[in-house]
Amino acid sequence: MNKESGLSFIGVFFAIIFIIVIVIFAVNILQKKVSNVKDSDIKSNMLLIKGACKGINDEATVNKNTSNYVGTVLTKYISKPDENNADENNENEESADESASSENENNNTDSDENSPDENSSNTIDDSIINDFISKNIISENEYGEYYVLNNDDLKKLDIDVENEENSYYIVNYTSGEVIITAGVDGKYKLSEME
Repeated sequence: MNKESGLSFIGVFFAIIFIIVIVIFAVNILQKKVSNVKDSDIKSNMLLIKGACKGINDEATVNKNTSNYVGTVLTKYISKPDENNADENNENEESADESASSENENNNTDSDENSPDENSSNTIDDSIINDFISKNIISENEYGEYYVLNNDDLKKLDIDVENEENSYYIVNYTSGEVIITAGVDGKYKLSEME
């Protein structure tokens, strides 16, 4: 009787281990499928943006006027302090920040309607853009050709697309290149994903 009890205990133990291995394997497969679907959605969004921007660029070419380009030019986010005066600039910025902070406290009224909400879709997180720029995905001489699109800009393109969390779409109207700042599997440009 003890032998039968020992065998069934070992059998149950191996059955539990086998089930755990199968569950882990299934979870891995599901995670990969979900990731692939999300990556496909991002690529689809980039294709939609490319199509919308092509139409805007065609109109700009015909009218010889790029004022209809939507977004904020990437060069707005470039800051190059003089290397010799970097410490001095930092001290000046700190004192300017303190002055601005105290002025804001003194001028704080009930009308905050004009101050942008940090979670608003029309603001862009400079740190995300600066992090992207530091990766050297595009050359510095091309920065003036690329436009960062916030969610309001994407709405103006008449497409049902929003920026991914902690990421922005960047577009070059003339070349049709679309970039996502967070990247997908180490690729940032639509041309790399196609």
